[in-house]
Amino acid sequence: MPATLELICDDPARGQRDPTPNQLHGLVSTLLAESDAAHQAEEKPWTAAVERLDDEHVLLRVGWLPSAPIPLTSPTVVRFGPVRHTVLEAAAEVVSYGDLASASAEEVGWELITPTWLSRSGTALPFPDPVRVLARLVQRWNEHCPDSARIPERARRTLLDRVKLQAWSGRTWAMSIGHAERVGFVGRLVVGVKDPALHAVSSQDTDVELGAAQKSPSDAAELALASRLLAALSRFAEISGAGAQTTYGAGQLRVHL
Repeated sequence: MPATLELICDDPARGQRDPTPNQLHGLVSTLLAESDAAHQAEEKPWTAAVERLDDEHVLLRVGWLPSAPIPLTSPTVVRFGPVRHTVLEAAAEVVSYGDLASASAEEVGWELITPTWLSRSGTALPFPDPVRVLARLVQRWNEHCPDSARIPERARRTLLDRVKLQAWSGRTWAMSIGHAERVGFVGRLVVGVKDPALHAVSSQDTDVELGAAQKSPSDAAELALASRLLAALSRFAEISGAGAQTTYGAGQLRVHL
């Protein structure tokens, strides 16, 4: 089942040398005992991030997406390149796809804490457009969830047709991965779903009381479906990351429902 593993480690370098994205990727691949083919695969069933807590501690976070258990037990020592870190604390959280889908929200906050970008035809798009982010999250969800939890195309379309960006604040931030530099977005987004009835009222030329907006049964059902999917995929994104190269530490976010 989807899981997160968090390891608090000491830092012998005392903050003088932060782990690089490539070192992070290589460490987690080693911990998961990936084969050469799996290591080279473009799509991976995991994500990773490293966060500096203070000069003496770093936090390693691994997200696991498949329904099968994560093939990893807490190590006592990890290595980022030549630096050996002792694991001081470990915590794991396991959640089912059903649990992820149990909430509903017409509005969510996404706090993007590492550079986040989308990839299209080899080009990095530095602003995380919510429609593209959610379309990618649906794809990843369906790749790893059990058949009973799959999001059908009609439901996907219902969500993407109604999602809207309500507010954002932040800035671009460059991130080096190997010899390449990517520019992503770090900041906050407020994402919601449109209420068809209110949208219809706002599009009229005459003044209408909001109380006059009446949802049809189909509008209400579609709004409820879109709200459930928005909440489920946002919670999933805390494990899967958002956007491109999440196994290198990009696209990490916190969600506020």
